[in-house]
Parts: sequence; structure tokens; C-alpha cells
Amino acid sequence: MKISILSHPFVNENNPLEGFKLLQNAGFDFVDFSFFTQLPYDEVVNGHTENFFSRPLRDVKDFYRPYAEAMKETGVFAHQCHAPFPSYTPNDAMNEAICTAIEKCMAVCVDMRCKFIVVHPYFSAYPQRMDGETRWRLNKEFYTRLIPCAKEYGVEICLENMFIEYRGRLYASACSDMDEAALYVDRLNDIAGFECFSFCYDTGHQTIIGKDMRENIRRMGKRIHTLHVHDNDGYRDQHMGPFMGVGDWDAFIQGMQAIQYSGVLNLESGAVFRWSPREIWPQTLSLLAAAARYLGDRIEAR
Repeated sequence: MKISILSHPFVNENNPLEGFKLLQNAGFDFVDFSFFTQLPYDEVVNGHTENFFSRPLRDVKDFYRPYAEAMKETGVFAHQCHAPFPSYTPNDAMNEAICTAIEKCMAVCVDMRCKFIVVHPYFSAYPQRMDGETRWRLNKEFYTRLIPCAKEYGVEICLENMFIEYRGRLYASACSDMDEAALYVDRLNDIAGFECFSFCYDTGHQTIIGKDMRENIRRMGKRIHTLHVHDNDGYRDQHMGPFMGVGDWDAFIQGMQAIQYSGVLNLESGAVFRWSPREIWPQTLSLLAAAARYLGDRIEAR
């Protein structure tokens, strides 16, 4: 099974080629390209409607051209990418700016030979303020707008299971229930008239809210086309490597086997590098690659 990892923090605008070579040498086949570095979380929640993606599309594509060239030189292409987030704020103007940013990211995906873009669903930061019907209505409006770009650029939009923290407590949120998530994907594909929506299964988010990975993966089934594989202590979204927390990896493997997953195994374990000195990044990346290979081999050994 091919393996991948989030491009952040290894690949940056100063020397994209150096970052891709680092990942190549560690044994990764692909990256999950981080578009959110140019429109960070803080800018979104603080309402920065004028941002990097406000510039014309040709300028955005020019900015990312060195990344695409580095991918070609190393052969480490973007199997999937991660759109800026959050997708929903109380600020309508910011929500419009986020949609515009995601549409431009989808255009850049073509240059990176990237088939999938992970786009967080709408959800409220206040669990008691958005019922299921309202959440579906907002998500339907949001994702439906992206359908023309999905068709034009041949990019598949992946929803993701989410959680929220509110006043020190953790709550399940949009698409954390697999029945709801499956309904979202199926309804949106019906609206589109072709398959342009699928699912990115996030192991860390499922661990936080205490979901059974084996059962939830089975329920989501073949709709899972991409992965965010990471671990945590069961209380915080720590984005550690597999086997560094309390994740039930046997259940994950069994679930993946049950649906005969044959896609790329992608790690979203960038937080490991917040406390890892740069001097040992190559060794740390090699360790994470070994963990990803191990999981992939177990899944394929059906």
C-alpha cells in the first residue's frame, strides 16, 4: 500500500524541492498537500476576508508552480490535499471568502495531479446552536456550490468526521456519525448527478469521541477514499503518529480489511514535529513511514 503524509511543516515556499526530497528519502510515496498554510485557521476565525486567495487565480497558480515542479522532480505527488478551514464561521463574508479559496485550491489541484481535496463540513462551535436539519441545510448549500469546480477540474471532494470542544467538554459534530456521513455523501452525489463526493476517515477524531473504528469504517464502507491517520490520548486532538496514543489500531486494520480499502494510507501526524528538533526530522519521518507501512501491510494481508 502506498503511503502519504501531510506536507506541512516540511514543504514551504522558501525551498519546496528540499521538503519534497526529505519526504522522498523517508520513503513516502505521496503528500497530503496543505493549502491551509496560506489561509491559516486564525485568519479564518478572525474574519480576514482579504487574504492570500483573494488574488487572481493566475497569481495563485503561479505561487504554487514551484511546488508542482518539485513534485515532478521527486515523483512525490499530492494524492490528496487539505483545504483551508474552518468552512463555517458566524461571518457570512468570511464564509464566502472560504468558498472562493477552496475553488481556487481545486484549480491548483490539476497542476499537482491531485484527485482529492478534503473539505471540512460546516458545523457550529456551539453544540446546542445548530440542530441536524440546519446543519444539513448549510452543508448542502456549501458543498453544492463546489460541484461545478469538481466537474471542471476532475477533483473529488472528501467530507471528514469532525468533533468540537466546548467549555472543556468534547462533542461529536458533523459527520462523526457514520449514518449521517453516508447520507451526506450519497445525497450530495445525487444532487451532482455524478460521483464527486466521498469521505476522508479521520482516526484521531473518532478516538477522541470514543467511536468504534471497526464498526464505523464498516458502516461508511466504500465511500472512504482518503484517510487522516493519527493518534492521541483520547482527550485532545494531538495529531501524533500511530501507536503513540490510545487509538485502537487493530480495530482500524480490521475495518479497513472489511471494506477492502486499497487507497493510499495517509498520515496526519504533523504535531510530532512541534517538539522534534529539525536535526532529527529525517529519522522521525522514517519512523512514521515505517508505522504507515506496517499498517498498510496489515490491511493488505487479508
